[in-house]
Amino acid sequence: MLVDYYTEDEFWNLEKPTIPQRCQLFPLEPIGIGTLYMESLSGYIARLADYHTITAEELILSKIIPLMGHKTSSASSINIINHLFGVQDSLTTASQTRVNIATTLIQVLEKLTQRQDLSCLWPLKWASIFFEFSILRLHQAWCPVCYDTWRTNNRVIYNPLL
Repeated sequence: MLVDYYTEDEFWNLEKPTIPQRCQLFPLEPIGIGTLYMESLSGYIARLADYHTITAEELILSKIIPLMGHKTSSASSINIINHLFGVQDSLTTASQTRVNIATTLIQVLEKLTQRQDLSCLWPLKWASIFFEFSILRLHQAWCPVCYDTWRTNNRVIYNPLL
């Protein structure tokens, strides 16, 4: 029996394959991008936390704040959370500080989820108008009738930016 030897075997490629970078958080798709009922940033964080079976606070403290370029001390974390939720402390919260924090928060979320469409979840272009409002809400303020309608129609319940 004769064996046919090949000098170059095309089946043996010894180069390392390109492995795509993995994301740290599930790349959850925001709801309603480009529509009137686009999901809010706070709603996205809440859904993302729920998907990972942790609270939004745990998600922010354990995954987001450490990547925002701030010290991970409890005082620094509390200060960032105060800015995110609009809690006033002894220092006056400037609108530019909130815009910077919101921009960094969105960039960190995009890095963690490897999504490139999260910047529309908070109206950064209108930030100067909404300077007195917080980036995230301490308490939800959405229509229970809408939630009930979505629930009865087996739709995902989320917080629209509207």
